[in-house]
Amino acid sequence: MAVDNRSASAHPVFVAPGCGMNVHLSPYDIRCVRRLGWNGRGGRSGILPWVLRALREQETAWVNIDEPRLGASLHGTDYVTAPIAYLRLHGRNYKKWFNSKNRDERYDYLYKPDELEPIAKSLEGMARRIEKEPSRRQKKKILAATNNHYKGQAAVNAIDLKRLLGIKDNPVPKTLAQAYPRLMR
Repeated sequence: MAVDNRSASAHPVFVAPGCGMNVHLSPYDIRCVRRLGWNGRGGRSGILPWVLRALREQETAWVNIDEPRLGASLHGTDYVTAPIAYLRLHGRNYKKWFNSKNRDERYDYLYKPDELEPIAKSLEGMARRIEKEPSRRQKKKILAATNNHYKGQAAVNAIDLKRLLGIKDNPVPKTLAQAYPRLMR
């Protein structure tokens, strides 16, 4: 696998499995890839070791994704292959993942706090793995994106996740608190 983010961009590069486009979100680039077989054969979960090694060599971050566990999906990964670790939460709307009429139906999912607890622990583990490598400590960053955006659910789950991680400053907009009273607890 040839991933050379030095020539492609001056920004950190992320490799996201299965998405259909490349995105530039300053100061980050996300290179989406579709590569069946990276996750082994016969339904084994996990990425083949050579893929992770190649990403580490180029300091290219793997995009860990939480989504419905269907088929050969890579649900629940927490790979750290660069000074920046990234986790994107899409929701777990099993019924509408492949049978949705539109994007909003697919991402219509509000994580319950008990579903976010293991995700918070995974983020903490990713941070510890970055800390172990001296060359990465100065550039360390953990990014978590809640992409279950329908009806403000991404904002609710972002606040939930920050609270689980012990982040204290979590202002809740009045309209969001009215729609989701659990945020005021």
